[in-house]
Amino acid sequence: MKPKNTSEKTKKKESKPVLQTWILGLVIIQLIISVFIILPMNGNGGSSSVDSSQIEELSEKVDRLDSFFAANAPGYGDGSVAQPPSQGSAPSAQKVEVSADDDPWLGAEDAKVTVIEFSDYQCPFCRKFWTESYPQLKEDFIDTGKIKYVFRDFPLNFHEAAVPAAVAGNCVREQLGNEAYFKYHDIVFAEQNKQGQNTINFNEEDIMSWVAQTGTLDMDKFNTCYNDPAQKAEVDADLAAGAQAGISGTPSFVINGKLIVGAQPYSVLKAEIESALAE
Repeated sequence: MKPKNTSEKTKKKESKPVLQTWILGLVIIQLIISVFIILPMNGNGGSSSVDSSQIEELSEKVDRLDSFFAANAPGYGDGSVAQPPSQGSAPSAQKVEVSADDDPWLGAEDAKVTVIEFSDYQCPFCRKFWTESYPQLKEDFIDTGKIKYVFRDFPLNFHEAAVPAAVAGNCVREQLGNEAYFKYHDIVFAEQNKQGQNTINFNEEDIMSWVAQTGTLDMDKFNTCYNDPAQKAEVDADLAAGAQAGISGTPSFVINGKLIVGAQPYSVLKAEIESALAE
């Protein structure tokens, strides 16, 4: 039997981290150069004026840098950034125990497969999932009744608008049902999409304008619901249930008890759902 070349294996193992380190270094250098180009100093030590296009360019560079670190530096991020899998490959899915509770849902109530999304209404990665994967998922599996799709709240503590947005959605559902809830859900993400690709700041006035688009509401009842501490407690209960199941970032998905983290491409979720349907 031919002996294994251990030194060659070691080199292969070391090459990837070294390459990632060099790439990360180059990205950082690019960002620093961009800052000095965009924010030149004048002769008196003050900065010259900066137009909005330059600010937007710098913001995009920072966002690309953040995404790159998320993909290449394990442990990086604040919980809203998930390391993406290789294109077309399914991430390892661990078994967890978490219920659908009595949260908003679409599809077939008695479906063989239940997909639970834990999401944050202000999370740009949740919005990315909603934009890129959710429409196809809805067409192929929700609207056809193959799955029960449940939405549970997981507001991250650095997204101040996430909790009031979640409470407002629950109060829409209390009056108008699941279909209106998901209409509100779509409006919240769509309105943020109009403003850019990063984290969008919005306030209570914005939330109420989105609520008004969902249908005819009794606003006295809505306001009573919106100001009821029990609604905040319901959102907190979702957060606690997710945390207990091992969820730490958004979006996260539990497909018949299997946890998948991140704004996954449609192919990953499709593969896991089809596997569950075939069992």
